[in-house]
Amino acid sequence: GDLVIVINVENNEDGFKRNGLDLFYEKEILLSEALTGSSIKIIHLDERPIYISFSSVIHGEQKLVKGEGLSSEDKKGNFLFS
Repeated sequence: GDLVIVINVENNEDGFKRNGLDLFYEKEILLSEALTGSSIKIIHLDERPIYISFSSVIHGEQKLVKGEGLSSEDKKGNFLFS
């Protein structure tokens, strides 16, 4: 038989939130990073690093990384950073 592991992600201290298979991550950045751009390293729940690069940030804007959320059978969620 198959082994099924369920991971419940709630508002935890790591900054991750979950909506279905999608993962959301919020992080405060410096004003200089928001205006001029930067690259941020985020450690995913499975301990892999994800690098998010941006040239500038508009308040409330989200960056999307397709397929880096949670997975279930043949579906993969997305990873959103704001």
